[in-house]
Amino acid sequence: TSAGDIEVWSKLYGDTNTGILCATVPCLDIDIEDSDAADAVEAVVREKFEERGAICVRFGRSPRRAIFFKAATPFKHAERKFVAPNGDTKQKVEMLADGRQVIVHGIHDGIGKPYSWFGPALCDTPRDDLPEIDQEGTEALLDEVARVLVEDHGYQQASSRKLRNDHDTEPASTDWGAPQRDILAGHSLHDNLRDLSCKMVFAGMQSGAVVNFLRALMEQSA
Repeated sequence: TSAGDIEVWSKLYGDTNTGILCATVPCLDIDIEDSDAADAVEAVVREKFEERGAICVRFGRSPRRAIFFKAATPFKHAERKFVAPNGDTKQKVEMLADGRQVIVHGIHDGIGKPYSWFGPALCDTPRDDLPEIDQEGTEALLDEVARVLVEDHGYQQASSRKLRNDHDTEPASTDWGAPQRDILAGHSLHDNLRDLSCKMVFAGMQSGAVVNFLRALMEQSA
């Protein structure tokens, strides 16, 4: 992309949010509604990574926030889902990675205010200055985050559906319930709708029936 292309974009799409791909800039998305608990997740990141690079923290609808890393090699998305002390089942912490994107500049749709930064802004921070992470480091970080939320803040960790692999012998139909439950609870809607639609099409359902079924699920979704 040339500088001229970007200049044209700024004129054509001046009121449009700007996002980045997360393949080489993975983003820890902290969708935790309790302020103390969200602060504790950020503290875990700072304890582990503050000496390794710049900690760029983006706020949209506070106390939710996002923290950015760099990756030498793209890796898969990972997440931990939780049930909050008040029973809310929609809170989670996830590493947006290969195949994902995240907004880094613009107006938050939910609150109508600009995204803000605590510490250095990502737009002013060279990628090389970010702390590096990989798949193994991501899993370790998420496990530590889960431990802190459960032990110190009264959260319960919800079961996360594992991706199937080439060695699985269990019939695929047994996986249909998990994405339906996640859709109803409001978890990972894009991924679960995609996965469930593929299962339906592969099973021979007509496209219209698939659309109607998914629409009915979404109408009941939290």
